[in-house]
Amino acid sequence: MQAEKLTLLKAYFELMAKERACVWTVCYRHAHGNVGLCRELAQEVFIRLWTSYRTLRPGAAEGESHEWVKLHAKSAVHEYLRKWRRGVFTESVDTAGNLPATDPAAEAAEQIEELTAMLPPAERDLVMLHLAGYSHSELAAMNDTTPNNVAVRLHRIIKKMRIIYNKLNNEQEK
Repeated sequence: MQAEKLTLLKAYFELMAKERACVWTVCYRHAHGNVGLCRELAQEVFIRLWTSYRTLRPGAAEGESHEWVKLHAKSAVHEYLRKWRRGVFTESVDTAGNLPATDPAAEAAEQIEELTAMLPPAERDLVMLHLAGYSHSELAAMNDTTPNNVAVRLHRIIKKMRIIYNKLNNEQEK
């Protein structure tokens, strides 16, 4: 099984080495010259390509693999930009300086960070990716599981975080 994973990983990296220019071209065109956004898009594309690499037919012809990479690159870029336009990735910025000294949203974000830091790495990663806007289907593809399994795991993790939060608040009141 380990040898199988290594073979898969090696084949993926060989394909990415050949198709890197294609990925960067797709990202650069959609980023309209913004290098920072281009890098962000490329990262999303490489993650998408890795999670869906098993769908590429083994021994696919070079032209077929090029089209597969191009299709997945465009799809990942469009999906990322759709999420970005919906505001999934936006952060509140205090441009006028009119926020109160204690911003409730900032406090809540800080508490969530503290709670996630107490979780095991696998659970923490799942929560952080979910908060970043990934759907249950995308998380399931990344973890080789089903969307329902992801939903159940997230529910249990959030329940666990509530228990930790309540314990911390009870200790602070004493």
